Formats: sequence, structure tokens, C-alpha cells
Amino acid sequence: MDYERDRVIRLIAKNTNILVGLFIVTLIAGILQAAGYATPGWLVFTGTSDANITFSASIGLWYQRFCTEECEIGYISSAVIWSKEDRKTFDTYKLIATVAVVFSIFCPIVILVYIRRVRLQRDITSQAFASMLATIGSGVLALVVVGKIASDVHKAYDNWVKTEKDTDFKLGLLYSELLMGLGGALNCLAFIVLCVQILFRKKDTGGSGGEESVGMTADSK
Repeated sequence: MDYERDRVIRLIAKNTNILVGLFIVTLIAGILQAAGYATPGWLVFTGTSDANITFSASIGLWYQRFCTEECEIGYISSAVIWSKEDRKTFDTYKLIATVAVVFSIFCPIVILVYIRRVRLQRDITSQAFASMLATIGSGVLALVVVGKIASDVHKAYDNWVKTEKDTDFKLGLLYSELLMGLGGALNCLAFIVLCVQILFRKKDTGGSGGEESVGMTADSK
């Protein structure tokens, strides 16, 4: 009995440590994705206007910032670079990014509940799958929207350069996409670790008794 109890304690400690690490990863991912979502760095460029005024522009999902000697901030709908044909696509990207961020916010919360139930030796089936769904949902959606917007931005810029050969417009660092993409990649990593943990849980517990003791079966205690 003492051996079995010690084994169960070690298993609980092992699972708790893994989940605490995943909580930290998903918390960082959520912060990165929220920062990318809220900042105007989805399209950044500099250039010189027809009046020979150097300017820089930063456009986000919700607002834009235009700077010459001073900076002005305005609602994104006033951005003249978006044509009516592009508006529907832009709104779709905005919706995908919003869902990704919502999922990302829930990731560390769900994992905290997961940790608590493991430590209390309760059934963790629903928490395990909720954690997997939240992390893969947030990660994949974030990477999809980042990839699509980055592709569209660079295609539009290449076409502009070919059309306006004497233009001095230059793309800047698309930092909002970078933040969102890093957050999405971290959540995908968390999903992989969760899958590996669940895949090998029976091997770690070594039997139904051990599984029940660390809350790995469908029978709630």
C-alpha cells in the first residue's frame, strides 16, 4: 500500500508539473495573441507623398495610425487602402482573429481547472479534451489568419512596386502578425504536449487502479 501510495503521489506531481508548465506557456501565448490583435501592426509601411512629405502608416484590425511630423489615429474603416471588394475578406480575417484570441484567453483558465482536478484525483476527461480543443483552436486559427494576411500584404506590395516603379514605399515590420503568430505557435506546442501526456497516461499509471488514483479515468471520485 505504501508503495502504491508513493507511486500515485509521484504521478500526481509529474502531471501537475507538466500542466503548470503548459499553463505558463498558454498564458504567454494569450498575452502575445491579445497584443497582436489589439495593435496596429498588421500592415506597416513608409513612403513619400505627392507633396514630398515623408510619412509612416500602421494599420491594425480595428484602427490605423498615420504619422508625418505628428501622428493621427483613426478608425480602420477610414483607411483608403481597403477597397469595397477587399472589405468582406478583411472582415472575415477580423472574425477569425477574434475567435482565436477568445480561445487563447480560455486556454490557461481551462488548464488551471485541469490542474485542480488532477491534484484532487478527480475525473479529468472533460478538462483534458477542453484544453486540447482550446489550444489547437487558438493555435490553428491564429496561424491561418497570420499566414493569409501576410500573404495578401506581400502580394499587394509586390504588385504596387511593379506598377509604380519609382515609388519609395517600403514595408515595415509586421509586428502584430509576429505577435499573433508566436502566440499561435505556442498554443500548438501546448496541444502537442497535451496529446503526448494523454497518449502515454496509461503507460505511466500502469493499470486501472493507478489511473483512478490520478484522475485519469471516466469514473469520478
